[in-house]
Amino acid sequence: AVLAGIWAQVLGVDRVGVHADYFVIGGDSITMLRVRGLAEKAGVRFTMDDFVRNPTVAALAECAEISADPAAGPGELDGSAARRPFGLVSHVDRARLETYEDAYPLTRLQVGLLFHSREKQDSTTYKDVFRYSLAMPWEESAFRAAFDLLVRRHPVLRSSVALAGYSAPLQIIQHTVEGGLSCTDLRGVSADEVETSIRDHVAKWRRYDYRFERAPLYHFRAFVLPDTVELVLSFHHAILDGGSVA
Repeated sequence: AVLAGIWAQVLGVDRVGVHADYFVIGGDSITMLRVRGLAEKAGVRFTMDDFVRNPTVAALAECAEISADPAAGPGELDGSAARRPFGLVSHVDRARLETYEDAYPLTRLQVGLLFHSREKQDSTTYKDVFRYSLAMPWEESAFRAAFDLLVRRHPVLRSSVALAGYSAPLQIIQHTVEGGLSCTDLRGVSADEVETSIRDHVAKWRRYDYRFERAPLYHFRAFVLPDTVELVLSFHHAILDGGSVA
């Protein structure tokens, strides 16, 4: 009852069935941390590995430990364990991920997005392209420096995906990535040619064949015009969405 109540609270629903799969009903690797934190406060203890392998209330309850002292807990269950690099990954997989910065399990939703975008050849499904018109002076070195800072700050911009080869599908964070930004100077080009160039770029990335195991899974293209910079951001929906780029 305690676990079911916590799941319902975190997922924002009235109730959760004891056999409902956490990832199917809207949970993900981020909300898992909140579930575990609330469970620990209630004296119910389990590792993130337990959670991933037992994603129903009934199954998780069987492997959880009940503590009379909510503040106490076994070594791996200290408050920040799951937030450490590889904290959501099995011990077996960690040894093979030492060259990366971090990794965590893909959600069922992410796996579904990846599957459906590959279901048909030349598909546009879940391949997003956003265009922004920026009234700004063009200084390429400063723009690239800002972009490099953005990539260092946000792990998702250094993400690749491993659908096989580990005990579960993983989102893997690289230390560095190359190729996420390109610039095209269209100053001196006619308006019709500008729009044709941008339209062709958008069409290409709407059907781009992303290689999920290779980061980055997005691309910024800056089209430099006399009065504006037309910035086109293309990405796979499995790593970003409209809200996260707003």
